[in-house]
Amino acid sequence: MNVGTSLFDTLFQIRQQSQSQAQTLTEKYSALYQDKLKGSDSTSQTEQPNTSKTLDFSQIQRGQAEQWLDKQVKAGTLNQTEITAMRTLLYSGSNDSGDSEQLAKEQLDLMDKAKTGLRSAILRKDSSGMAFWAQALGAMKKFQGETA
Repeated sequence: MNVGTSLFDTLFQIRQQSQSQAQTLTEKYSALYQDKLKGSDSTSQTEQPNTSKTLDFSQIQRGQAEQWLDKQVKAGTLNQTEITAMRTLLYSGSNDSGDSEQLAKEQLDLMDKAKTGLRSAILRKDSSGMAFWAQALGAMKKFQGETA
């Protein structure tokens, strides 16, 4: 009987710790991106494509994002999780049309895709998913506005 109670207590503590981590991540990133989410909904339809060489992950061409990611991988400035998250964002939902020139010019909103992934992970209470998408958002925020 004592072993069963001890096991129950241990499992209860693990579950509480997991819920606490999920709640902490949820509070941290919900507050961090709440203002940006409200502002991005009203302006996303009227923005012009980013033709400058300044990084703007909310409106970036696929080719520019791929070049930037390759450059960061070679320089070693991103960790493996950030690289994986960025590749996931780049290649999810691509219209594999075969025309590489047209595909490279495709306009992407990587910030919105990552925020959607984070929101989904929060709703699922998936702490590893929250951490994954939070790292992707952190990497983009770190390089946002730099010259490509």
